[in-house]
Amino acid sequence: MFVAEAASGANFQYRFPDGLASYKAGTRVLQPKNGRVFECRPWPNSGYCVQWSPSTTQFEPGVGSHWQEAWIAR
Repeated sequence: MFVAEAASGANFQYRFPDGLASYKAGTRVLQPKNGRVFECRPWPNSGYCVQWSPSTTQFEPGVGSHWQEAWIAR
């Protein structure tokens, strides 16, 4: 699995929303809108991490209205 490092030094596996269908508990993504890394929460919340589209953004890491239900800021 590819792991990169954000400017903050935090590791991530994907640049959001790349690889969206593969997100699961523990997956770390870089949110390009704010440069922060977010980790998908454990089950039962991990299912929210893949619930995103351009018209349904409530679980988008760091910016969606309900992002904290799906993600942990790292």
